[in-house]
Amino acid sequence: MTPAFDASCNGESGGRPRNIASLETFVEDFSAAVAYLGTRQYVARDRICCSR
Repeated sequence: MTPAFDASCNGESGGRPRNIASLETFVEDFSAAVAYLGTRQYVARDRICCSR
């Protein structure tokens, strides 16, 4: 599975604020997405990794 990641303030949601780059917010959103994937029954939590 490959998630389609839509970080806060950058995607198609139409919310406010818009087009703001924030490393802290990106890391928090990405971490939440990975944590969510780990809750899915079809995902092997120990095999979730991020390539460098």
